[in-house]
Amino acid sequence: MLPSVSKTTLWTMDDIVGLIDAMKRWWALRVGTLFSGRGRPEVPMAAPADDATGERLVAPSAGKAALYVVATRLVSIAPIMVGRANVGSLMDHTWIRVEVTSGRYDVTVVGPHNNATRTVHLAAGSTYFIEVTFTNEIPPVYRLEEMSDDAGRVAILAGKRVHAAVQPTITPTTSLRSR
Repeated sequence: MLPSVSKTTLWTMDDIVGLIDAMKRWWALRVGTLFSGRGRPEVPMAAPADDATGERLVAPSAGKAALYVVATRLVSIAPIMVGRANVGSLMDHTWIRVEVTSGRYDVTVVGPHNNATRTVHLAAGSTYFIEVTFTNEIPPVYRLEEMSDDAGRVAILAGKRVHAAVQPTITPTTSLRSR
C-alpha cells in the first residue's frame, strides 16, 4: 500500500519502487482490456481437423524434427520466423508446428518493441517446444524460452493451432551432419 501524500511525507526508494510496480501491473491490465472483446486482433486459425491432428502430437515425418512455438500469454499478434522464413503469427493461447530437417535454426519473434531470437538444435525424430513470453516492463519485451515436453504438451492441448504460412524450404543455420 502506498503512503498518503502530504506536505510532510517523504517518499522512500521502496515507496517509489512500489508505485512503479503498481503502475506496471495497471498498464498490463489496461492493455489486456483494450485487446479483449470485439476489437481483439485476429490471426488465421487452422481448420479444426488440423488442430486435432496437432494436438495428438504425432511424431515428425521421417528424417525431420517437429518444432512447436507456443504463446500462452500475449497481448498482441507476434509474427514468428524460423530461419528467414515467416511461418505464421501467434496471439494469446495459440501455437504453430513446423517440421524441419535436422540442424541449427534461429527462431525469432517480431515484437512491437523488440525482436527476440533463440537458436535451437534439432535432431531428426525430435520434438522441441518454445514459448513466446513477454516481460512486464513498459514497453513489454518479447522473449523466447524453452519449454519442457510436459509443459509444451499442456500448452498445446490448452491452445488453438494457427494456420501456418505457406512454408518455403526452411534451411538450417548449420547442419548437425556437418559437425
